[in-house]
Amino acid sequence: MHSMPPTERAQNRYGEGSKLRSDLLDATVQLMARHGSADQLTLRAIAREVGVSPTAIYRHFDGHEEMVVEAVTRCWNDFEAVMSAAAAVADPFDAMLAAGGAYLTFAEENPGRYQIMFSNHISIDGDDDCGTDDHTAADTADHATFDILVSIVQRILHEVGDPRDPRFVAFQVFSWVHGIASLAQNMDKLGWPGAFELLAHVGPSLGLGRPTDMPTT
Repeated sequence: MHSMPPTERAQNRYGEGSKLRSDLLDATVQLMARHGSADQLTLRAIAREVGVSPTAIYRHFDGHEEMVVEAVTRCWNDFEAVMSAAAAVADPFDAMLAAGGAYLTFAEENPGRYQIMFSNHISIDGDDDCGTDDHTAADTADHATFDILVSIVQRILHEVGDPRDPRFVAFQVFSWVHGIASLAQNMDKLGWPGAFELLAHVGPSLGLGRPTDMPTT
């Protein structure tokens, strides 16, 4: 008796190819988030998740590497949308706190996505140490997200007449908030203050607090 081939979903009608492409990317993101990396990701596993044959993938992607890059880019684009919405506040000090809160919430609610975003080689500052111009779409999405923070910092520095370089200060802010997000799940075990309590002190500690809220010496 011959075994039957695995059931494959019906062929897409005209115009539905983009939906399959989107479904394949969604599956890639989900599998990467589930495993926390792309190391064990295979085209066969992605195809099985969607219900198509592995050969169907090649109608939309060149292969594994392109799918991983686009999946990570999708994560960054989603993250950028969240951060952009949070930062759309007229008051720059409120925008800083709102963006920080959105960052911590995204990391808490999407631990798998957050891990793969920062476990892949994605440069933040736009300078390639190898001297090449081999930047991916994920790099661009990453830069756009970081630029949101730079813009907020620039607005605060302008508000208080602070001459510091906003990009350098944004690196400081990012380092602090990223550190808080990375340790958030273990703070109760360590007996540390909560993540959002620590976040509230990031701005003032780096000289970015509202002047009326800054400690006097």
